Amino acid sequence: MLDALRREDGALWWVGNGGSAGLCAHLSQDALNKLGVRSMVLADAPLLTCMANDFGYAKVYEQPLQTLARTGDMLICVSSSGRSDNILRCAKLAQERGMKLITLSAFADDNPLWKIKADVSFHIPTMLYGHTEVGHEALLHSVLETMMLCEQV
Repeated sequence: MLDALRREDGALWWVGNGGSAGLCAHLSQDALNKLGVRSMVLADAPLLTCMANDFGYAKVYEQPLQTLARTGDMLICVSSSGRSDNILRCAKLAQERGMKLITLSAFADDNPLWKIKADVSFHIPTMLYGHTEVGHEALLHSVLETMMLCEQV
């Protein structure tokens, strides 16, 4: 999916809160730098505070994605609990826009993000934030670095 996204000049969007936002920023840079994918994370403090102030925190990512994201782009949603309204709204927007959707969650296996029909979903069965964040990072690094290695062969 990432290779097709790059060939079709689609954009890769990342959303997450707290530690997951940091993970998204790190891996977005890796996708851009190592794979040449147009990859962007919505992590600019003035943008986020503007969106939260004008539209509420539930729309902090959704509002800019409505303007910036296009059909054929891909969205990666990362949420430890899988219950963050602002992340769930983005997942639904991606589905409505015809974007590819990848979700990563943990904690309870009945969380809404895990239940959403995505193109690829990962769920880590743990209730610990540290295990969740390390697991999500390991999964995403393995995908990006495997893709990078395959290109070198």
